[in-house]
Amino acid sequence: MYQLFILIFFLPLSVFSNEKIINTFPSDGLININSLYWEVQNDITKSKNLLTASRLIFLREDEFKLTNLSFNIIEENNSVKIIKSDLGQFLLNTNTIEFNSNVLFSMESENIDMSISSEFIIFDNNLHIIYSNSKTSFESELTKISSEGFKVLNNSLNKKQITFSKGTISDAGIQNNLKISGYADEINYQYEEDLLILIGSAEITDRGMTIKASEIHYDLASNKIIKSLDSKLTNNS
Repeated sequence: MYQLFILIFFLPLSVFSNEKIINTFPSDGLININSLYWEVQNDITKSKNLLTASRLIFLREDEFKLTNLSFNIIEENNSVKIIKSDLGQFLLNTNTIEFNSNVLFSMESENIDMSISSEFIIFDNNLHIIYSNSKTSFESELTKISSEGFKVLNNSLNKKQITFSKGTISDAGIQNNLKISGYADEINYQYEEDLLILIGSAEITDRGMTIKASEIHYDLASNKIIKSLDSKLTNNS
């Protein structure tokens, strides 16, 4: 009965709302729950959040440790964001879930299949974002991007976009037997439009030619630069 109270009442209210919960748990002991299953509807992002874990440990009033966790965000259009990791924790004072150790973040829908691997990813329910400031590796059917971090807005009203910091592009155009590479201080991948927007020290290398610019818009589906600002073209051959 004690575990049931934590599972059903404590977690949904404290993690996914601003409602204040008065702690009634002993401060000098650990509370363990095996095979956690927890589900809640998020009215702000219009999504359903589902968390499973093999074990939950209540350490203190503002922290839960988790092992072998999987967090699913199911949106109205049935697209799914899934974050899996070996270890993680709830931080109730910041309303966040931290994922660490062998983290894999995937995004799936009828037309999209993408994944990001990292050692550390955060889901921030206050800001409705998923992000990391650690090295990340992104892969989709159209390109690969390695970066120093990324950010995804978890809001159905926002443009479907992943923002990478200090990103390096590789294997773009592979579907057309091309191998296009690039770099920018910031890369915005608008994946529903197959569009890469490179901002700051931007460059794209394609078939022996490199274009450097302050900003480059690159269409991954057609493998064409559709816009550039303050650009300079160099022949590498």
